Amino acid sequence: MPFYRGNLKPETLNIAVLLPHTRVYGGVRRYVEMGNQFVRRGYDYIIHTPDGRPPDWIQYDGKAARLDEMNDEPDVLICGDVGMLPCFVEMTARLKIMNLLGSRFADKYRRYYREDMVVVGNSLEWKRYFPGVEGYTIAGAVNTDIFRPMRKKEAGGGQYRVMCFGRMSKKYKGVRFVIDAMRRLKPRSDYVLVMFDNEPLKKPRGINVETHHGLTQEELAALYNTADVFVSAEYGAGWSNTSAEAMACGVPLICTDSGTQDFAVDGETALVVPHEDPAAIAAAIERLRGEEITAKGVRPLLLLNRLAENGLRKIREFTWPRLCDRFEALFRRHLGDYLGDCH
Repeated sequence: MPFYRGNLKPETLNIAVLLPHTRVYGGVRRYVEMGNQFVRRGYDYIIHTPDGRPPDWIQYDGKAARLDEMNDEPDVLICGDVGMLPCFVEMTARLKIMNLLGSRFADKYRRYYREDMVVVGNSLEWKRYFPGVEGYTIAGAVNTDIFRPMRKKEAGGGQYRVMCFGRMSKKYKGVRFVIDAMRRLKPRSDYVLVMFDNEPLKKPRGINVETHHGLTQEELAALYNTADVFVSAEYGAGWSNTSAEAMACGVPLICTDSGTQDFAVDGETALVVPHEDPAAIAAAIERLRGEEITAKGVRPLLLLNRLAENGLRKIREFTWPRLCDRFEALFRRHLGDYLGDCH
């Protein structure tokens, strides 16, 4: 797309985002947090959904409106969900951004992609499943004012708390592999699986389980801080919000490379395991648990401390202001240098 050399004043630049809803989802968080940053920088920012409702679970400083209320052509139009692609492809804007969310949607991205669109992947993985197209990687971010270490756990105290996102209805989340891994751990009485989601969860059988639902962001951060380890067994993901949030709380991470490539380095910031491999997940949990038991009064927690400290340092690179800086650079490239004089 050529650079735009129009005569718009920077303070009038308007950004419109298409989403199917504003409920509690990681993809929604991305655009809410982005909106808060852009509003502070003087942009006009609006999320369009079918019902036009603003989010009620997180602070949002921008505007919200129904899709049918988009009367004027926006300067920037961002498609934030694959379900909005059919209407996105028919709309016009000075700059159209197709945001890629994961390999499981690759066929739809290829179907709706047009040359007048700019591609933005929310993790490094997009270049693998959408090759041959020029675009940008603008990874996700985490709010470290909310998700932060709150207390230091005592080594070897009580049941070993393994935490995961519990949405079993979404198979790509890989929750069943975490549950299978928990069933392999011996003795089972030493471990408890801590699961959370927006809605009530059905407890799996054969293991100790603790479930939570409907948590505020602050309550979720507090729950992360009770965990000994966080496990993400996703596949086909873009950016793993829950992995990033747990890491920001100083919790050691066991994960696949799906949605975590930007911050998970095996043996340094996380233990990275193969996809669909509960035996590998169980072995990683036992490795961390075994070190903690051995270290109680004997030697330092070398691996645990390295993962927690390096992970915390790494994830703090992914802030919402920095994410918006990268979007601003994209705006300047495609809409003109006039933005630099105001922001």
